[in-house]
Amino acid sequence: MKKSNGINLSGLETKNLDTQISPDKPLIINPEGKSHLITTAKWVHFITIVGFVIIILMLLIGVATMALSTVVNEYRDFQVFQYFPMSMIVIGVSHTLTAVIAFFPIHYLYKFTRKIKLGMAFNNQDHISEAFRNLKKTAKFSGIVTIVYLALMLLIIPVLILSAGLLRNLVGGIPIM
Repeated sequence: MKKSNGINLSGLETKNLDTQISPDKPLIINPEGKSHLITTAKWVHFITIVGFVIIILMLLIGVATMALSTVVNEYRDFQVFQYFPMSMIVIGVSHTLTAVIAFFPIHYLYKFTRKIKLGMAFNNQDHISEAFRNLKKTAKFSGIVTIVYLALMLLIIPVLILSAGLLRNLVGGIPIM
């Protein structure tokens, strides 16, 4: 187990790092580290702008899809609309819900870039701490969404397998594909 500045660097231990932080030794960011953080903030700012544009497009598509669902339902008899696997409302709601969920990590990343740029420009520790707090919120939110997504997949996959088997039995054993 290596130790550096009183912090345990062993990847095998899962101790809370908050208990290993030494308050008598403040963290110092050297010019190279500052340069890396500024460059990171610039790229993350670009990513957040693209993210906000994509979120706006997803919201517009979601609203448009829900608005067009009544038209599509009226012409359900036409061959082109006959085989839609799900209602247009479901597609519109899923786009809107995805955009709302995607907003939070993008928003936290945007706040990270603003605060890290201010902190680096004025050597303000409060701004830097707030920037890293927002970065932590991004990671935490993304981790929770990933866990929820994986849990849903674990529930949905068996249902799909059972549904495919049931459908195959209902059509008389004829292969579906």
